[in-house]
Amino acid sequence: MREGGRNAVKTTVLFASFVALAIWLERATDEAVKQLTSIPYHYWWWGLGTTGGVVLLVWLIKKAVRREAPTTGIYRRFRFSRPAVVIPLILVGIYGPITYFALRSNNEERGRPPARSASLLQLPVPAEVALPIIAGCESGDRTPGSGRQFEADGKTPLRNREGSSAIGKYQIMASRHEARARSLGFDIQTEEGNEGYARYLYAESGTFHWEADPRSRACWEPLLARARGALPSTATSTPSTVGATFVVTARAGQPVESVMPPGWMIVWWGDKSRFTSDFFWRDRDKVRVFSVRPGVRSAEIKILRYHDPDPNWWRRQ
Repeated sequence: MREGGRNAVKTTVLFASFVALAIWLERATDEAVKQLTSIPYHYWWWGLGTTGGVVLLVWLIKKAVRREAPTTGIYRRFRFSRPAVVIPLILVGIYGPITYFALRSNNEERGRPPARSASLLQLPVPAEVALPIIAGCESGDRTPGSGRQFEADGKTPLRNREGSSAIGKYQIMASRHEARARSLGFDIQTEEGNEGYARYLYAESGTFHWEADPRSRACWEPLLARARGALPSTATSTPSTVGATFVVTARAGQPVESVMPPGWMIVWWGDKSRFTSDFFWRDRDKVRVFSVRPGVRSAEIKILRYHDPDPNWWRRQ
């Protein structure tokens, strides 16, 4: 009876474990199946190699235990525990990398703020067209190209009339952006710097940073929609070829970051003897960092940002 009770407990534990594993696999597999074809072959080999290594390790342990304790209850216990250990390890070894890279490949559709996604869809309107429209609504008389950087005296940067820290031609929030703009080589207090950083923001996230003011948005949004409709058909039909080109300056102790949200890539030019590049992940955005080499005071990097519909964009940058 006592042995039968132990077996019943073991059977119950095994059954509960497999039920929990089946529930996890059901949820993970739904997502994984959609992305299997996008997983590079070396990830498959990595999973198979891990699984093979686990099986070999268990086999070696089995042989060692059988050799050292053939007459004790150790081997019997090991025989019972072997399926409970090996099967989950095999399944995790196979499904772990598949699920991880499948979810990572699908990051363009998961967790992005709706407003930002909508902004990125508007980005195919070239900056040369969109930014004069935005500036006119932010600091001008609501007509494209009427934006202004200074007050009537021509010296004092234009400030937001409602008391926020927004400043200049594009009413960029100084409290949020001034330090970052300065690290990128832009002084938003000047017209050139305000314009340059506005181009950087537009290339990075479309109209996202100008959507907070409903009155301004009500002005530029229909104008941008009208401009989008007026663009040549080749521009509106091939968004993957439409982007924005801008120049950033990296300085000693002030590296430059170029953010690539899901679906966006960059190409850069410059004197590579003066700077280095590296990257890291910030949530779901890939961030390319440019730093000057030792002994170099500054380096200019020209960057082209463009949309790439390939869901595996992040593997190539």
